[in-house]
Amino acid sequence: MRFIGFAALLILGCDIEAMKQAEVVGTAARRASIEMPCPRSRLTARERADLSPVTWEVAGCGKVARYSCRYEHAGLDYYWVCVPEASSVREQ
Repeated sequence: MRFIGFAALLILGCDIEAMKQAEVVGTAARRASIEMPCPRSRLTARERADLSPVTWEVAGCGKVARYSCRYEHAGLDYYWVCVPEASSVREQ
């Protein structure tokens, strides 16, 4: 995501947390679609705050993958990075 600026987001009426959540879900789903033989349209993601505030599970096609996601930046570009946990893909 390109840097927009907090004031611009407020003017646009954007919910910053909802935007971040949509981005991390998309990033985790993209990662899972590479590791699991399942189309992205059939994947669902949910936060696992009971395990860690940065843990997400992506499920679909009878499998579940778990990721630790963090927000990073390079210059003015901000983006999510989701790293699979050990043995992250397993049967549902």
